[in-house]
Amino acid sequence: DLRYLSRIKTFNTSHALSQQAHHAAEEGAWTERLGLAPGQAPPRVFHRPLAAGSKVVTGLDSPTAALIGQHCGDAQGVDMESFGAMAAACTGGGVEAMVVRGVSDLIGDKTKDADRTRQPLAARNAAAFALALIERLEPGPAASDEPESQRHRGPKYVGAIGEGANATVAAMGDRAEGRITIHHSRHRD
Repeated sequence: DLRYLSRIKTFNTSHALSQQAHHAAEEGAWTERLGLAPGQAPPRVFHRPLAAGSKVVTGLDSPTAALIGQHCGDAQGVDMESFGAMAAACTGGGVEAMVVRGVSDLIGDKTKDADRTRQPLAARNAAAFALALIERLEPGPAASDEPESQRHRGPKYVGAIGEGANATVAAMGDRAEGRITIHHSRHRD
């Protein structure tokens, strides 16, 4: 049975970022951030599409899972956040973007108990990889009307990693000023 299946419209990752991600994965230095025990296997890195949308996939037999299987069979994972981020990045000129996602479970083996262990590990792994990727990049020139003496110099990136870490970045418009809030809390038992 030979059939041709259509693919859903996607937003492409920046080629330059994709190449840097391949190099970072190949070198493997990003895993040094994870604090792995001697002999512990590092997480694997996949460079594949994600199926993203506004629906939660509740099981392998759901209508949404069938739609993904039919039109997004090459997807490595499913999420609800990356579509909006990539749509915003791809519609603005000159923005290089890609999604780094930690995959914590399979649709068929999801449980609340497993989520408590797997989700923080997946987030930690993705954050470690994303920070290593950002460190590989040279910041581009700032597009600004400010005099050269008033422009911020140095790397322009934000990240938070570790248990309970949160990073929020917000700025909109041509002359917007952003606010960065990083929370880090340690819970002791």
